[in-house]
Amino acid sequence: MFGFNKIKEAQKKAEEMREVLAAMEFEGESMNGMTKVTCNGAREILSIKVNESAYKVRPQEEVEHMIVQATNDALRMAEQANQEKLREIMPNIPGLNL
Repeated sequence: MFGFNKIKEAQKKAEEMREVLAAMEFEGESMNGMTKVTCNGAREILSIKVNESAYKVRPQEEVEHMIVQATNDALRMAEQANQEKLREIMPNIPGLNL
């Protein structure tokens, strides 16, 4: 069983992990870079870029779909990084499935 010091240590490591992840950036894209979305490890969207030509050759609905795809791609990368960092600081607890 974890002692109080172990819990405080885990909380400190978790806070450090959040700070590290917040500083990391992840870029998702769709259609060979026609849309790009950047988020950080805290899963905050930092930027959305759409190539100007996308609006000329694609209907608005398709461009919106590309933005959603790029956003999901970036968020998926951020989530994967979060899980990897969490595995680094959490002890191996059976059944936790991290």
